Amino acid sequence: MNVSDLPSEERIRLYKEWQEYNDSLEESLDFDDPNFTYSVFGHDMYFTKEQLEDPNYIVPEFGMGLPDWMRELSSKIGKRCKAHKDKVGTLIGMASSYEDYYYRIRYDDGKTTLMSCVAPIKFFDDEEKTTE
Repeated sequence: MNVSDLPSEERIRLYKEWQEYNDSLEESLDFDDPNFTYSVFGHDMYFTKEQLEDPNYIVPEFGMGLPDWMRELSSKIGKRCKAHKDKVGTLIGMASSYEDYYYRIRYDDGKTTLMSCVAPIKFFDDEEKTTE
């Protein structure tokens, strides 16, 4: 569930609920368990360009700001890029789950995806620079 538009208090409550859920598990869930994705990642948070550019923005769930490298990438929002398997698209934003950070990419076929930031991304305006 995308919690971006919820009040901070509700977001914090959901985060704590997720932590308690995971603490209560006696063993890891199987991949085919319907709660697997929730258990591993929790909820999604989409960040606006304004939040990414604001050095004082605090992620309510974490009680801390966004990583510097993510703030730096905010200048690339709207730029054309090559991502997973050299698919071409446009960086439309950044997101996070409770466990990972993501590029939000709209591919040329119209599909939008979240791609883990551990994967490299190349921008057409600067082919030599990647996030590798």
